[in-house]
Amino acid sequence: MVDVSILDDVKQPICTSPIVRENFLAIEYSVFQAYEKDLTPVLCNYYINIVSGQDKRVQFSHLHEDKWLVKEKIMHQHHMTWHREMFEDNQDELISIIQKLIAGGYYLTGNYNAFYIKAKPAYQCYETNTVYLIYGFNQKTQLFYAIGKTSNSTFEPYEIGYDEYIQAVFNRENGLFNLNFLKFNDDCAVKADIKKVYNGIYDYLHSKRKEDGPIPEGEAKNYRYGLNCYRDFLKSLANQHEYRCYIEPVSYAVLLEHHVLMQKRIDYLISAGIVDDKKLGDEHGQIVEQAKRIYSFCLEYNISFNPQLIKQIYAGVALIIDEEQQLLNRLLEFLKQYYLSHECDDK
Repeated sequence: MVDVSILDDVKQPICTSPIVRENFLAIEYSVFQAYEKDLTPVLCNYYINIVSGQDKRVQFSHLHEDKWLVKEKIMHQHHMTWHREMFEDNQDELISIIQKLIAGGYYLTGNYNAFYIKAKPAYQCYETNTVYLIYGFNQKTQLFYAIGKTSNSTFEPYEIGYDEYIQAVFNRENGLFNLNFLKFNDDCAVKADIKKVYNGIYDYLHSKRKEDGPIPEGEAKNYRYGLNCYRDFLKSLANQHEYRCYIEPVSYAVLLEHHVLMQKRIDYLISAGIVDDKKLGDEHGQIVEQAKRIYSFCLEYNISFNPQLIKQIYAGVALIIDEEQQLLNRLLEFLKQYYLSHECDDK
């Protein structure tokens, strides 16, 4: 174990993330992008489908098929559950355990009560259970380095004092707190699973959830998936200009982030020679630009309530649905041919 007494400032690598609206996924992706190996191939297998519930709020549906890619063996995981009574008389011991593991190459994630965290909007306002990621510490200033959504409404690095952290984890319901330590597996195999990519895109296009396995916790059977989420946008916009209602921009931000990640996926598949059509990347790039305009229109509408903007948003979403169906069906054909040809080669 690392002797932390000789260390002042320790940080594991961290990056910005193309996903910022879903706090957990943003945290996860910010770690994956910081790894010395390029994880793009394996990330192609995930973040494909979307889901909306009864509140019609859209989010990535794989919350989560493989948290932290542990099943993919990208990361090692050590999970601990403790009661605060174990450390109430020796809080320094808990801090020391965390420091030693971070100094040994681990990240720490878990849940805390954000009421006690100065950088969070909930600070001293209301109690809420929030996921966090700690990637470093500073012994001199007695603080942890963390990343997540802050009171600036931004996904960014922030600092947590040791005392803040103790209060935030100790003051959770039932006094229980979880520590989930994660470290990259340097011997991991980084590759795209073409069958998984194909199935994910197929499910997205046909508005289906992944068939195998139980319905994830919190997902009702009547949830909407894939392109049906965007079709629901059109229904909600139909009479919007008459009521001059505020548009919740989060779902439209997810629409944008979803297409940014799809662009990364397509670009990789082309660069790896899996898809032999560079036009697909260029054409999907135009869809990404359209998604950017739609999100901008949403923000502008919430200020002006200009009905012309609703028409532009409606037309933009309808265009994305139409163009994406055509483009992704072409992509599926390439993936199918690649998979079949390489399956024959393996035999």
